Amino acid sequence: MVQGDLFALTFDHWIKANKTGIIAGLGAVLLGYTFLKNYKDKKWFHGVTIASACFVGDLLVHPSHFGGALGEAALTALASGLLATYFVYKPLELKKHA
Repeated sequence: MVQGDLFALTFDHWIKANKTGIIAGLGAVLLGYTFLKNYKDKKWFHGVTIASACFVGDLLVHPSHFGGALGEAALTALASGLLATYFVYKPLELKKHA
């Protein structure tokens, strides 16, 4: 993506990021209704579905910038899957204001 260069955050980049996110979100929801629905109570479920959907979304929206044809999509999928799994094991604690 922008690799720390905030000047690379253009409207075109924003559109690609939104397309990738929409495809990944819809894909993750749809994957939840496949054979994986039997595993919804497992802690790794969200990580696997989100990683798989992000991989496909990234491949469909733009070409890889490193690591061959699949490198960027694979790294994005790995990072998003690990992040989703992390939040299953350590959920956000929101403080309630009285």
